[in-house]
Amino acid sequence: MTTMGRSGAEALDADNPLRGRQDLFVLPEGLVYLDGNSLGAMPRAVPEHLDAVVREQWATGLISSWNDARWMTLPPRVGAKIAPLIGASGTDVHVGDSTTVLLYKTMVAACRLRPERRVIVMEPTTFPTDGYVAAGVAHTLGVELRWCDPADPAAALDDDVALLALTHVDFRSGALFDMPSLTRAAHDVGALTLWDLSHSAGAVPVDLTGADADFAVGCTYKYLNGGPGSPAYVWVAPQHQDRLEQPITGWMGHAQPFEMSHEYAPAAGVVRMASGTPPVLALSALDVALHDLKARVIGVPLWRLLGAVRDRVPIYGSGGFTSYDDQRLAEQLAGWAAEGIPRVKMKVGRDPARDEHRLNVARAAVGDGVDLMVDANGAYDREPALLWAQRFGDRGVTWLEEPVTSDDPQGLALVRDHGPPGLAVAAGEYVWREVDALALLGAVDVLQADVTRCGGITTTLRIDALALARSMPTSIHCAPALGAHAGAAMETLQHVEYFHDHVRIERLLFDGVPQVGAGGALEPAADRPGLGLELRRADAERFRA
Repeated sequence: MTTMGRSGAEALDADNPLRGRQDLFVLPEGLVYLDGNSLGAMPRAVPEHLDAVVREQWATGLISSWNDARWMTLPPRVGAKIAPLIGASGTDVHVGDSTTVLLYKTMVAACRLRPERRVIVMEPTTFPTDGYVAAGVAHTLGVELRWCDPADPAAALDDDVALLALTHVDFRSGALFDMPSLTRAAHDVGALTLWDLSHSAGAVPVDLTGADADFAVGCTYKYLNGGPGSPAYVWVAPQHQDRLEQPITGWMGHAQPFEMSHEYAPAAGVVRMASGTPPVLALSALDVALHDLKARVIGVPLWRLLGAVRDRVPIYGSGGFTSYDDQRLAEQLAGWAAEGIPRVKMKVGRDPARDEHRLNVARAAVGDGVDLMVDANGAYDREPALLWAQRFGDRGVTWLEEPVTSDDPQGLALVRDHGPPGLAVAAGEYVWREVDALALLGAVDVLQADVTRCGGITTTLRIDALALARSMPTSIHCAPALGAHAGAAMETLQHVEYFHDHVRIERLLFDGVPQVGAGGALEPAADRPGLGLELRRADAERFRA
């Protein structure tokens, strides 16, 4: 047997077409990491997005984030991103539960589709979990677990087999089963197939649709780099979905969960495979990781992959919190003006008695050549909102954000229609799906979108399309390092919010953060793939919990 030394390995690495892909991930300096089959390394874009999920969506949004941040729809949205990696349609993949739980659910469901058959076939060198689950299912359903020859699984198939369940890639040797031929062999005797893709998806080509497979499950913490404990996924062939009876019928798989019915009615399609609450933090990390990873693998900046219409993104400086004293307010706003940013935003509405004075301080700090914008965060009822709109207009304010709550589109429209000329009414930071954006299109002058809340870049670009159809400008709320990439691809973009707290965190922990260039615009890097962000581990270490 020939042994290979380090020099031989380095020679192979030099010829590898994927050489350099380690730059996509955060890895300790000098480490040769060969354990991606057990835990994938962390993609560079994940820490910033998780920070936004924890600090904004959880800490600030609380229960409203189930809707406002689209937590409820994370499973199908992330499933749609996994689907191309396994040769499936995005509507046929559900993300949630662990691999073990999904193996159990799919094995039981498959056997229920073949109730007259009494055998599950599995090969004995499979990953132990698969065998343990199969034995448990066999005991529960009173069927036989038949171990086949790993060299010839088809030889164990006969007319009594309900399910052939195989691991696509041997976790020890890397041997790959011929999925199309074994699936055909199972179908020839009337059996169904279940493929465990945990050691193949993301590492080798997979085509479930082309193979005519029936079921598949897989984990996301190995080659999909979702992180420890990230949820697994399940794929069900479309022809089986509406006949499927899975054994753990939970609230999230109900057709109408918020009716709180005592009787279970399964949801249509693969959603019926859902049982419990989606793992929001893990799904959010996986969502951004897949976006970032695709651009990095192709070797292009994310903004270019999305189809950029500009390479510089207009911004406005945002902060001016109501807790600031006059000096801090003036220094912050004047600092942005000094950077060449032509517009700044401050908070109003918490202490109306001081707001006119604060506006005077702000105007004196930035001068007459900088647009002054205000954000009321829904602080007013309709009548005081109209009064303050006039006062803001008299002081040259050009932007009034959420004069009333976004839950009152009629109130927003009232302020827009009766406010002074030159004062744009804006809202939309809590839009989480396209229908919410539609409700605001007739109520505001500028529609906002938050990439970290509305379903990520995909939904942000859909909102851009809706706004384009109405000839309405849009603005991206917060998270400028993410927003700059989406904004560069938006036809309707007016600007991105250069939010003080997020800018501070981005600069504190990451290299590759977009910089403010000429004319006060953000310039996402043209020479850094993906989001272009790289965690500075030494700087982050002091924040370790």
